[in-house]
Amino acid sequence: MTESERDRLVKLETKVDEINKKLDKVIDDHEQRIRRLECKPAKRWDTVVAVVITAGLTTAINLLVTHLAR
Repeated sequence: MTESERDRLVKLETKVDEINKKLDKVIDDHEQRIRRLECKPAKRWDTVVAVVITAGLTTAINLLVTHLAR
């Protein structure tokens, strides 16, 4: 293998490494976006459950206070 072939191979390897690093960053970014999108429905259900529990407790307390006030 001649010196020029080695130089070309080293340059190619360097370019491939740079491309690989860029792709790793892009993949990590996409994984984070997908995780956020997958969590949104769960967060909505958490909010719905919290609102329903709050409404139920508020209604129960109001009924109790109304009954005791009579």
